[in-house]
Amino acid sequence: MDIVDTKHHQSLDINNEIAVSKAKQKALAMLSFKAYFRANLFQELKKEYGEKVSCKVLSRLEELGLINDFELSKRYAAELVEKRGFSSSRIERELIKKGVDEDLAGCISKFANKNPTKEISKILESKYPEFRKNEKILRRAVRFLGGCGYTWDEIREVVVEFLPENC
Repeated sequence: MDIVDTKHHQSLDINNEIAVSKAKQKALAMLSFKAYFRANLFQELKKEYGEKVSCKVLSRLEELGLINDFELSKRYAAELVEKRGFSSSRIERELIKKGVDEDLAGCISKFANKNPTKEISKILESKYPEFRKNEKILRRAVRFLGGCGYTWDEIREVVVEFLPENC
């Protein structure tokens, strides 16, 4: 290797370290506002710094415990149950959309909504209090619950006594 090659490699190393440092700063700035899933943070960093630098930065942030998809997934799943009333299957889909590994998303979602019957009852009482008296409201509630990811069997278990005879 001659002097020109050595200087070129040193220049590339310095440029790489500068990029890594800037990417770390950007990631830390983003994480100072809110928690991010690894995949979301990767996409943001990749736009500006490329795949190699982004992976290096994210690996270090994971080592430091600043990115933890498992913990964030648990918190996000609990929030989806509490605030949105989502079922386990809908939570799994939402986690996968966020870039969480399918196995992790499946595991987290199974524990997030342990009692769908209770959650369905809670949604019906708070959002559709008139569902017992009005078939139109009951149908609207059933559609809403389906959108939350509950299966017909789970919904029917709660509303069976209020359904018209032909359902």
